Formats: sequence, structure tokens, C-alpha cells
Amino acid sequence: MNVFMPCQEINEGTDYFCFCELQWTGKNCSIPNKGSSIGGGIGGGIDPGNIDSGGGQSETSKIDKGKMEYLSGMNFPWDSKQAQYKQAAVASDHPICSEIGRMVLQEWGGSAVDAAIAAMFCLGVLHPQASGIGGGSILTIYETPHNVNSSDKEAMVINGQEVAPLDATMNMFQNGHVSNGGLSIAVPGSVKAFYEAWKQYGRVKPWSRLLEPAITLAREGYNVSRILAIALEESQQAIMNNGNFKAVFMKNGKLLQEGEIAYRPTLANTLQTIAESPEAFYSKQHELMYQVVADVTDNGGIIQVADLEEYETQSKPPLELNDGFSKVLTPGPPSSGALLILILNVIREFNISSANFSTLGNKVDTYHNIIETFKLVFSHRNQLGDEEFENIKNVLTQLQSLTYAKDMKKKVNSETVHNISHYGSQYHPSYGISVGRLDTGGTHVSILSTDGSAVSISSTINSQFGSKVGL
Repeated sequence: MNVFMPCQEINEGTDYFCFCELQWTGKNCSIPNKGSSIGGGIGGGIDPGNIDSGGGQSETSKIDKGKMEYLSGMNFPWDSKQAQYKQAAVASDHPICSEIGRMVLQEWGGSAVDAAIAAMFCLGVLHPQASGIGGGSILTIYETPHNVNSSDKEAMVINGQEVAPLDATMNMFQNGHVSNGGLSIAVPGSVKAFYEAWKQYGRVKPWSRLLEPAITLAREGYNVSRILAIALEESQQAIMNNGNFKAVFMKNGKLLQEGEIAYRPTLANTLQTIAESPEAFYSKQHELMYQVVADVTDNGGIIQVADLEEYETQSKPPLELNDGFSKVLTPGPPSSGALLILILNVIREFNISSANFSTLGNKVDTYHNIIETFKLVFSHRNQLGDEEFENIKNVLTQLQSLTYAKDMKKKVNSETVHNISHYGSQYHPSYGISVGRLDTGGTHVSILSTDGSAVSISSTINSQFGSKVGL
């Protein structure tokens, strides 16, 4: 498994895991110099060997090349190291959360689903600008369920995306796009999705163990990461305007800086309630549901008890792409997995080989073609929607068509880029979404276990710090 993310060793000398963080900092290990050995096959797991992580500069001389195989010669702005792993992999956007995933897999004997859930709860504490229990998640799972007597694995997608409140109307945002405030809050689905996945595929018992690391971090405190510090600075006004945010992320009238300690005792208590009663968000039997509704209402939202009580996740098989060399499993709508399939099919039409990277000019041309493919395909995102409400069957068929991929490849000009209209984008300023808008309210966890099981979770609160309402 190739991990194309900035990686940082947590336990120096480990022979089991590489932990990855998606922060653009100067603390990540660098790629070894050109000439490092590349070899071996994709065996599915992790085995990084002895790597120095002490200041972020990994020296080629300290690498056990029999265990760690680097992709060399690729210069990324974050100086990441890339490798093929042989046992298992845990990747998240915070090294502590990746370490928690490793612990669940290696020390607790947990499944890939267990590790992913524990890492996700951790991210909700350490990186609240990107995810949390008030958001939604989509889980793509390749795992053996409890209800079978064999080791056969199944592929399943659990959709725990947020949904609109029952009182929402089509015209409620006529005055413009609303991305913050109580009215922008949707019905959260992450907690229910995680619990549904654990009931079907989890091995760690009881459920509460998976939340223990996150609860400890929230209660005892954690160092503010660089990416969180940047997010706090960017959302300073929202932080200052919300009493709950101020109590957590400001000290002596100033925003917490990188390395300072943040404490989240209220969240710790909420997580403790969910640990003891995983349905607490969604059941009239628990005070937490009423507390959530009251807090949202007090901030101008329209979520009611029935919204939480009636919320259900959806499970369905993923979309598949089998190109004869590998099989890709990716979630269908409302996720954009169909676009990934189209991207891969278009790129395949370029017949990329080692020759495409033999010279600097060839590299530039190859990456240009790949980027142009991404731009062309991404413009189709607006054609997708929720299959529960939209008939997009023909769109899905087209996006997965090899014929359509061949036609799209013809639109890629290796010599130039084009005006946005060439790419077929349907974005319009009246939608309230700028073409260059950067999505910052999401995170991702990927797990590959020793038994070949795999889990991918994309979780979102839709924008930086979500609704900007701290409950």
C-alpha cells in the first residue's frame, strides 16, 4: 500500500507502523535522496524499520532498506516520505490519532473498523476545525462481518452524512448561502455511523474503550498543532464571538498558539456519555438529545427531537472499478466516488509508464495531463446528488463509462490550460460558492489491517469549525 501523505514516525525503531500527518510543517521526515533503493511489491501492509524521527530529517544511512522502501526523487512541499508497507497502515491528519489507531490494531487486537473509529473520535478532539461528533461521515469498509462463519470479507459503505432538519424548507436560504450560525446546523450522523459500523465489524469490547483515548485527551489536555493554530487565527472573530469557543481556545484574551495546551472538559463529558450510551444522541431516553436540541434552538437552529430520533444511516455496496490489475472500492452518491473512477479511467488512457518520468520535461507533461484530468472530472461534481431524492442513474452510468473516459481524454491539451468554461463547470456566483473556495471542514482516516481488512472514513463539518457555533 502506497501512502501518499506526509509521514512521521511516532515510536522510533518500531517495526510495525508508520504514522502519517497531513500538516505542512517543517517537522516531517524528508524523502531520501535520489538513488535510494526502490523495490519489492505491494504486499498490503506496513514495516518501516528503524527510522530517525527526532527533528524531522530522516537520513538515508539510518534506514533499514530491507524493511522500508522509499519512493525517491519526488519533491513535495512538505518533505514527506513515501513507502510501501507489508503489515498494516494507519493514516490520519494528526500523529497522536494515528498512534491511537496503531494501538487499537496492534495492542488491543482490534479490527480496522475499531482503529478507524478510535482515530476519528481523536480527530474530533484535536482538530475541531475539520471534524467532530456534530458532523457527518461516510465509511467505506472491506471487512469480515460478525454474522458470517467464514473469514470472507464484504465491501460495504455506511452513509452517515448529515441531513436537513424536518422543519427545513427549500426557500429558507433565499437571502443567500448560510454557512454558519444555528440555522446552518444539520442533523449529525457521524456517531450513529460509527456505532453501526462497530456493531457489524468491531472486535474491541466494550464500545466505550474506543472513546477512552479521545476522552483522556479532551479532559487532560493536548498541545495545539500548527494546523489548528492556523485555523484559530483564520477564524479568530468567530472564536471571540462564542463563549464556549473562547473558554477553550483563548487564554488571557489571546488565541492559543502552537504548542500551548487546550482543554475540552465539556466535550470530554459528552464523549463519556456517548461511550456509556452510544445511542444518547438519538434516543429520547437520554438527556443528551434534549440538551443538543435546546442548545441548537438557543442559537437560532431548527433541529428538533424528532430529527435526532428518526435519523438513520444507510448501507449499500460501494462502486467498483476493476482494471485487471487492482480493484477500487469507492462510495457512490452522495459521495463523489464515481468521479474517482472516471479520473482513473481517463488517466489509464494516457498509458503512463516509467518513461513518462524519465526526464523533467516528461514529468511536467505527465503531471500537467493528470491535473487537467482532475479539473475536467471535478466539474461533474455538481451533477451528483442524493439518490434518495434525485434520479442520477444515467449520470452514474456515464461517469463509469470507458467510452466517456476516452472522449474526455481528448479534451486534455498537453500544451496549455483553458478558461474555466472549457472544463464544463456549472458553478455560478449566485450559488454563493466561489470557484476557488478551499474546503477546510473535513478530514480522513485510512486503515489497512494485517488480515487484509481496510477502512476509509471521510468525515466533515462542511467548513472550518462548522457552523461556528460551539455547543
